[in-house]
Amino acid sequence: MHHSIEDAHIFPALSEKGQAWKKVTDRLQAEHEIVHNLLVKLIAALNALVREPNAANFASATEINDALERVLLSHLGYEEDEIGDALGYFGIGV
Repeated sequence: MHHSIEDAHIFPALSEKGQAWKKVTDRLQAEHEIVHNLLVKLIAALNALVREPNAANFASATEINDALERVLLSHLGYEEDEIGDALGYFGIGV
């Protein structure tokens, strides 16, 4: 839901403020796709682990979870640094 709101409302409003903001929001939207794909992979890996609780399935789920954690921490840090103050400055909200 968080990313859907940003993609549909916040990023378009910020993109209208100039080309530099559009570059930032384009990157953030691209990262949303990466997060989504990792979530889909994690769900599949967790379902496989439930069906067959073995070391290989556990390792696969752990690897995907770790990748998701790294991507999210990077994404959220970039998002906060790049647009946190701008949302208040421009009065952009949902």
